[in-house]
Amino acid sequence: MTDGHFLFAAATTGYVFVGIAFEAQDLVSFHEEQHRRYQAQVPMIVPGLKLPSTDDKAKSAEQA
Repeated sequence: MTDGHFLFAAATTGYVFVGIAFEAQDLVSFHEEQHRRYQAQVPMIVPGLKLPSTDDKAKSAEQA
């Protein structure tokens, strides 16, 4: 990978992450509590790779 390709890839990735942050702010301001609950349940970048949270661990402990 040349320096130019690396710079382009890094800048594009940064641009996407900044855009995601602004989009999330807009969604929270428009949908408020509904979107906050969604954010708590779904990871920002890859929805299928949700790591177990402390809430999930407490729920599984209650069910056992």
